[in-house]
Order: sequence, then structure tokens, then C-alpha cells
Amino acid sequence: MARSQTVRKWIVSPDGKVIVQAHSVASASGEQESVTHQDIAVKISIDSSYSRSSSFSSASSRK
Repeated sequence: MARSQTVRKWIVSPDGKVIVQAHSVASASGEQESVTHQDIAVKISIDSSYSRSSSFSSASSRK
């Protein structure tokens, strides 16, 4: 049986602009959910002159 969970978070400035946006997806599958995978993406936007994105992916398997 496979399971998956998605989490999204935002940090918003007082004037309503999104400063940080984070998105994480984690999933588990296989017998006793022994195979896991996670993707994380983060985007930072301070103003129109500065924006940065980063992502991370991880997988593991237990036997």
C-alpha cells in the first residue's frame, strides 16, 4: 500500500506579498512501507530584484 503526504507553507509580508513558499511531498510504499521518497522545494522572493529557488530529493529503502 502506498501513502503520500503533501505540505505547503507560505510566509507572507504585511503588504500581502509571498516572501517564502515551501512545498514538501513525502511518500512511502512497499511491504511495511520500506521504500520512502521525499521532495522539497523552497522559493524565496525578497523583492523584484532578488529571488532564489532550491530543491532537494531523497530516497531510501529498508530491507
